[in-house]
Amino acid sequence: MRSSSDSEPEEDPAKRAAYVRFSTLGFQVVIMFAVLAMGGAWLDDQIGISPWGTLGGVGLGLVAMVKIMLREGTDHRPSENRSESSEPSASDKDDSEEAIE
Repeated sequence: MRSSSDSEPEEDPAKRAAYVRFSTLGFQVVIMFAVLAMGGAWLDDQIGISPWGTLGGVGLGLVAMVKIMLREGTDHRPSENRSESSEPSASDKDDSEEAIE
């Protein structure tokens, strides 16, 4: 059995970066939702339109959460597997020119 004092390899920097990225995403989602929900509750107290302000704030919070998640999911970061050249490979080229002839 291994003890906790055994030297283990250091954690991968890419793995640490992913943890930071997802924790930041979590904070963005929670803070955005909380701020919009509390803003809606404040609007209810100021205008007297209870519960519509809170419901509107919660609805906007849900929309903001989806937008943040979609933005993070479609984030196109450069892949390690891609080559440095800007020219497409033979498999990436469009065959439309051949179809015209």
